[in-house]
Amino acid sequence: MNTRITKLLFAPLISCAALPSLAQDIHNQGATIYISPNTTMHTSGNVVNHTGSTIQNYGDFTINGDLTNQATFNGTGKITMMGTTTQTLDMGGSDIYSLLLNNPANVQCAASFVVTHQLDMQTGNLTLGSNNVTISSAATITNYSSTSYIVTNSTGNLTQNDIGTSGRSGTIYFPIGSSTSYNPVSINNTGTKDNFSTKVYPTIYNSYTAGAGNGGALSSSKEVDRTWIVNEATAGGSNITLTLQWNSADEDASFLRSNSAIALYSNGAWVMNNTGGGAASGAAPYTRSRAGLTEFSNTPYGIGSSGSPLPVQFSGFDVVKKNMDGHITWSTETQYNAENFEVERSFDAIHFESIGTVAAVKNTNANNYAYDDKMVLQNMVNTNTPNVYYRIKEVDVDGKTQSTGIKSLQVKGNSAASITAMEGVKLLPNPYTDNFAMLYNMNSNMRVDFRLLDMSGKLIYTQSANAMKGLNQFEFKGLENLAQGVYMIEANLQNGEKQLYKIVKN
Repeated sequence: MNTRITKLLFAPLISCAALPSLAQDIHNQGATIYISPNTTMHTSGNVVNHTGSTIQNYGDFTINGDLTNQATFNGTGKITMMGTTTQTLDMGGSDIYSLLLNNPANVQCAASFVVTHQLDMQTGNLTLGSNNVTISSAATITNYSSTSYIVTNSTGNLTQNDIGTSGRSGTIYFPIGSSTSYNPVSINNTGTKDNFSTKVYPTIYNSYTAGAGNGGALSSSKEVDRTWIVNEATAGGSNITLTLQWNSADEDASFLRSNSAIALYSNGAWVMNNTGGGAASGAAPYTRSRAGLTEFSNTPYGIGSSGSPLPVQFSGFDVVKKNMDGHITWSTETQYNAENFEVERSFDAIHFESIGTVAAVKNTNANNYAYDDKMVLQNMVNTNTPNVYYRIKEVDVDGKTQSTGIKSLQVKGNSAASITAMEGVKLLPNPYTDNFAMLYNMNSNMRVDFRLLDMSGKLIYTQSANAMKGLNQFEFKGLENLAQGVYMIEANLQNGEKQLYKIVKN
């Protein structure tokens, strides 16, 4: 039986504490249905709010069937979807103040909508299809879990507004996944506040266009078989620590959980994590994080491991004296989409210039490279220049770049020698959460001045140590409250040497 309401103010009927269930379907045709505060209206069938009609919900509107809105639907009440078979939700462009999902058979969207107060994922999934769900800056998502999350099974996104400085600070959780796996995203933006959209594919592709996968599935077996797409409403200004989560069933056959990293796909190529790989966190599910990300234009992100085509990985980089030349060597563990390598030189460790280019070997295997900076040490002796610094910049076929760390040589008096005073430097742990230490070997006794800077060059921390010949350890303490991100450690030795290292705060 269908209940048809025509040109009727419904408030007098439902201003009581609760209503009995209305049988079968409700069709509102030209009337105003008003659900009073602290009341519950329940229907065991479908609800259709036809053109020219109004539903004003200030109570709890519980529905066992589908909800289709073709007109005006407003109020600060709650909609509860509590069917036992799959329900369809079509708000027709109207916002929802509060939505409670209590349906183990799931709810599917037939139109995009905005939640202005709360999305309560109590039981069951919300499947987006080609539609978007937006969580306004004043709204929250609650009670999400591995069995109650938002399924991004097509082009639809989960969007959360105003994440970042002067907006929603800290880690914001996006409880998304595929129809078979829960793969949430966490975003912590210390940059300009913005609206961020996310979705996840149950496949990692050879290529992407505007965030859509194409070119077939990646043939490698060393990745997590998931692609996360992240987009920001306004380009620029973001500084993100991104955390991705997966399950063991999502991993490809040769994926190495102990040596994994987040990579992003940009302008036709996967770009490595410059901070290197490491062990995944957690124990079923697992997570990896990457700080200092600024690119979010429907950008694909993935998880690769050692030997994966996702990150191009440097496995070695060194600089030694060769007569009066600087002999520079580097090696790659893998190199996908590499066009060439630029050798860059600096005399102050800040301003670098390109001094030569070496073409990349056109394969994906491990490769070794070398370049000689001719007579640079003799010129340094002549000009009384004490140090020279080098780094290698890899250039992809599409123009994207990534760089190694910095290595240096030192001139002493009228001779040139490779830096030997401070060697074997290790940062433990890296990334770090609370505090970390630097282990290093000294070939003589001397003072070392340590400085910690952020990526803009702002001094965060300074301390000196009287290092002794042999193995030394310096502990960086009181840094647990630093914002998540990438920082630079500068070690200034008493003999004039300077060494630079990156540390990541999780």
